[in-house]
Amino acid sequence: MKKISILFFLLINILYSDIKNISQASGEEIFQSRCSACHGNKAHIYALGYSEIISGWSTRKLSFILRSYKDGIYGGSMSEVMQEQVADLNDHQIDELAIYINSLSN
Repeated sequence: MKKISILFFLLINILYSDIKNISQASGEEIFQSRCSACHGNKAHIYALGYSEIISGWSTRKLSFILRSYKDGIYGGSMSEVMQEQVADLNDHQIDELAIYINSLSN
């Protein structure tokens, strides 16, 4: 029984590590495919010469604004552009994207 418990514990740790790695990569993949062309590889550019630089924003602020774009309640003249970028992202992906963007300022 002790061997089974140890094997189970090891399996859970391996699976958790893989899930964590996939989760961290997903924010980066989303950013590179949807955001970096306008915001720059480090989120350090005024997107289309208009937006604020998002590097350095808190994860909470980023998540809130991305959800607000998705819901169509934020963004002024850029709202349609941004709404298209986040329309098909789920809450988890939005959070992972926000975490990744926030990590770029570290």
